[in-house]
Amino acid sequence: MCGIENSGWACINLTDTEVMSYLRRETLQNPGQQSDTTLALWKNHPVGFLSPNRNRWNNLWPMEWRLRMDAKEPESFLV
Repeated sequence: MCGIENSGWACINLTDTEVMSYLRRETLQNPGQQSDTTLALWKNHPVGFLSPNRNRWNNLWPMEWRLRMDAKEPESFLV
């Protein structure tokens, strides 16, 4: 559990690089092969959910919501 208001969700903290990939709706690696839907956090702020699929995570945001700009740093728009 991640402790975000006792949400009951398993959580994973994403690095800056991982959160940018997540927002672009790219596939993230799931090395621990967790099997439950997980809340993705960036600097302890929830950014969305990840669905496990074998050794990777899938972003559950609709494809139309993906980040399409060429931002390199999440701080440029995630504050």
